[in-house]
Amino acid sequence: PLGRSGAAHGLWRRQKIGNEAKALRSAFLHGVLRALGVTWPILSALLALMASIGAMVGLLEGWGIGDGIYFAFVTGLTIGYGDFAPSMLITRLLAMAIGLIGIVLTGVVAAVAVAALQSQTDAHHRRTDRWTGHRFSGGPASG
Repeated sequence: PLGRSGAAHGLWRRQKIGNEAKALRSAFLHGVLRALGVTWPILSALLALMASIGAMVGLLEGWGIGDGIYFAFVTGLTIGYGDFAPSMLITRLLAMAIGLIGIVLTGVVAAVAVAALQSQTDAHHRRTDRWTGHRFSGGPASG
């Protein structure tokens, strides 16, 4: 911009980039929440299944329902503290099922985040000229 010193222009540019990054973060979070609303039936079913299997493991192992659910989420989210370890064949098989459910759950959450980020960055690129960096004003792609 005309009439700005080098330092003032640098400050103006950093503020502009900061505002764009803030808008992108906000749009990303809205996209994640929107996608979670769509995938909530799948996520809630996976969470309920994991908790149910964990409760069964807890009862079969004599740990109690709460510790069984704790075990399920620590196992399913691949944290694995090791404070609970199933000792029976059936509970070990159930623990393997919990692990597989945890992988699917993590994949769904990651897919939601990637889709939200991709849609927001694609929208940003549609509104910005790739050669000059100038933002387009108007048209159906401007948002």
